[in-house]
Amino acid sequence: MIDLHLHLDGSLTPQDLLRLSRLTGVALPTQQEEELRA
Repeated sequence: MIDLHLHLDGSLTPQDLLRLSRLTGVALPTQQEEELRA
């Protein structure tokens, strides 16, 4: 069996991250897409 894994921080777009934070109620340090890209 091969165990593959994926690091989410490199595969989520800022839009996805904002959407997930709203759905789960997790506060992010910013709500600005440009700041999340940095």
